[in-house]
Amino acid sequence: KTLHWSLCVVVNPGAINDPVVIDGDRPVPCMLFFDSLHMHCTSETKNHVLKWLNHEYQKMQGQKKGEGPFKTSTFQDYSPQVPFQTNGYDCGIFVCRYAYALYRLRHLKFLHKEVFSTAVLGSPTRFRCKKKNAFKRLITNGQDFKFEMEDIDQMRSDFKKFIQKLSPIYRQWKNGKKRSEEEAKMSAKKTAAIQDDSAQIAAFEKQSHQGVTKEGDMEDLTMENDQPAAKLEKKDSTVSEEESDTSSITELSSGLKASTLTDKSNNVAPNQKQEPHSVKKSPKGTDATDSFHGSSITL
Repeated sequence: KTLHWSLCVVVNPGAINDPVVIDGDRPVPCMLFFDSLHMHCTSETKNHVLKWLNHEYQKMQGQKKGEGPFKTSTFQDYSPQVPFQTNGYDCGIFVCRYAYALYRLRHLKFLHKEVFSTAVLGSPTRFRCKKKNAFKRLITNGQDFKFEMEDIDQMRSDFKKFIQKLSPIYRQWKNGKKRSEEEAKMSAKKTAAIQDDSAQIAAFEKQSHQGVTKEGDMEDLTMENDQPAAKLEKKDSTVSEEESDTSSITELSSGLKASTLTDKSNNVAPNQKQEPHSVKKSPKGTDATDSFHGSSITL
């Protein structure tokens, strides 16, 4: 069963909601089943088809739950009498031949008067809605389904020649597609590598710019911090110079006083009484050295 092919055809599914009226111009919703070996179960196949049709109908209608319109009572299955295979390997060719015959009937709408009529095309329409009469005129007695095993053999031979002619074209297309895919992959890799390199360069430039900015900020901050220190050093230097000048003047004055007193003491007589000495102040604005050379110190 798993290696066998059969053909299932859904006819007029859109007419499932039409009123059930015996009308010659009403399309017939049904399922046609063609099995060249009578190997597949028709009722089991029909149940799978009904389940699929209800699922698609509910999806189109936006319904999630509920019973669909396709039922066994409203959607009949038909297995018209058609030619069958006489071997165990031509089932696939028979399926193709059945499909081709139905394709030649594509201009028909499969109305009640076409499906159930037993009359020959062109004669007055007389039909009985019985399952055994269904599709008898269109399929069983139709010219499109008139074929023999010789026709199946010829069809197989034609398929073989067609495949042999198609094979080089297919291989060429497949190889070209493979090369195109490989080229596309290589191009994608190159593009990705270029983008990666660009991203790395941009990141490096950004980091370098940030480093220069931070270094400049540090230099500015260092200069700002050094300015108070320079001012303080200058102030300390000024104070030190003033203290040094004061200390030098003090030492010079002390040395001059000591030298003058010594010279005077050497000129006093031994029995002469020494009187207290006085120091005459130097005029305002004069230096102590100038006062000393001007004999401003007396005993």
